[in-house]
Amino acid sequence: MNLLNTKMVKKWFEKSYGGSLKLPDGWFGRPYDNIHTLKSVDGESGKLTIQFNDGNSLNFLGLNTKIKNTAESLSFSNYDEVVFKWFDDNQKESNCTYKDGTVSILRVPGM
Repeated sequence: MNLLNTKMVKKWFEKSYGGSLKLPDGWFGRPYDNIHTLKSVDGESGKLTIQFNDGNSLNFLGLNTKIKNTAESLSFSNYDEVVFKWFDDNQKESNCTYKDGTVSILRVPGM
């Protein structure tokens, strides 16, 4: 399943270029203000890591379902844990861990 997930993520980014990130507790930044492009994606035995070109990343553990893939969004749910790592304007690393909810990458309108 992980090979299919990595291929699906790559294909979505090829078609959509990038997207804005909506985490279980809301938007990362203002809606559609940030565009995250794909640097790499890696998956192995229940893990999926999405690395963005800006250094931010999503690390899913125990991803137990297929990813919901539409032209407008890529959504992830039914995981044991996801850790979102990001860098602020001063290049200080921060992270946030979620145990439930939906993580979505949404295509920016007009792109």
